Amino acid sequence: MKMNKVIVALRKNQIPSVYDFLRDGETDEQAEERAFLKSLENVGTYMHHHEYFPNILPDGSEYWENQMKAENEREYKVMSWEEFEAEQKKAVLEMPLKESNAEEWEEMLNVLPPKAWTTHNEVEIFCMSEFYTGTFTTQYAHDHRTGKYYSKLVDFCDPKTWICELI
Repeated sequence: MKMNKVIVALRKNQIPSVYDFLRDGETDEQAEERAFLKSLENVGTYMHHHEYFPNILPDGSEYWENQMKAENEREYKVMSWEEFEAEQKKAVLEMPLKESNAEEWEEMLNVLPPKAWTTHNEVEIFCMSEFYTGTFTTQYAHDHRTGKYYSKLVDFCDPKTWICELI
């Protein structure tokens, strides 16, 4: 198995993810075609479930419709591991800052032990100790100047990406 290249699943406004690795002797084009064919198979499965099992989930057939839509919007691209990491970091850091509230702040502060809980320029921040992937985790902030609360995925190892630097 080639470990230096991966098939990446890309979807607009979503964080890229590794779909699979290239197989021995497989070209980039063959790998992308394999992923595309699997995607078509997934759409067929979702269509089948939409038709025959519309009420198996609480949100009914909407779930299968959403799965079909997501699959149809997904693109597969072969890239090096380094290219994948760069695409992933770009997508994570481009995600918008979300305004939150005191209840969410308190819940997240108490659900797991916080990491890097500190105050910087009157903005109290902490990171979740459970990481999304790599060095990316959700950070929560309380701006004591305005009383507003925020959350965002940040690069824990890069303080320039932290909320206190963005507001």
